Amino acid sequence: MQTSKRRNHGSKHIEVIMNNIAFFTYTHSNCKDVWIPYFNKLDKHAGKIKSYVMSDLFSNDFERHKFLVYNDDLPYCQEYVRCLEQVEEEYVIYMQEDFILYADVDMELVERYTNYLKEDKSISYVRLLRCGDLTNKPYQTNLCYVSPDGRSNNSINSYSMQPTIWRKSDLIELYNVVKRSRFGECFEYTQGMNKLNLNGVYHYSGESPRGGHFDSNVFPYIATAIVKGKWNVSEYPSELKRLFREFHINYQQRGIC
Repeated sequence: MQTSKRRNHGSKHIEVIMNNIAFFTYTHSNCKDVWIPYFNKLDKHAGKIKSYVMSDLFSNDFERHKFLVYNDDLPYCQEYVRCLEQVEEEYVIYMQEDFILYADVDMELVERYTNYLKEDKSISYVRLLRCGDLTNKPYQTNLCYVSPDGRSNNSINSYSMQPTIWRKSDLIELYNVVKRSRFGECFEYTQGMNKLNLNGVYHYSGESPRGGHFDSNVFPYIATAIVKGKWNVSEYPSELKRLFREFHINYQQRGIC
């Protein structure tokens, strides 16, 4: 497959692309204390991208972010699709409330990857980091195939609940097939992707490993800030300590891990 040609990126063109992509954040009120740093950092580091929030609790405290309320007593995938269908944009970036940015998003690369999905209908998503047990098989500059190993073992390689640019229609199709009743990453999503023959790529340009994944220079974020209900200081000591100071967070309320 040929490498896509790089375009001349003018500010007007970036604005047009940003109008066809939006953040889609899944959250729950049990993480309400994380909302202030999450939304503030999203505004600071990626404010050009529209934002929708799927939550069991409505809030008008974050005016740039449109809250879509789901019923926590109904199946997760069913409610996810219902909320996602209310998004106007054709492409969405999968998010959770503890994916807290600590530096600016590379808008030029987000634009480029969104254009890539627009031009190549055989690809359903671009994951914005390298994570999982993946092979580093070059596809085009900075992009690599998702490892096919997920088809033959219990890997969740081909689906990941990490920041990912999705073609919205494909993500809806996947969730309609999986029909999970509760939130959580599992092999059923990879099985669903195999059944639907949904393919994707991930960004990797030599970033350093951290835990079970790699840092991302296109989407610099804490992955993830909350682990088993506690602040993930073991993997992100400097980033989280700055966050605690900036937002006057009493980390002892949650604890640290």
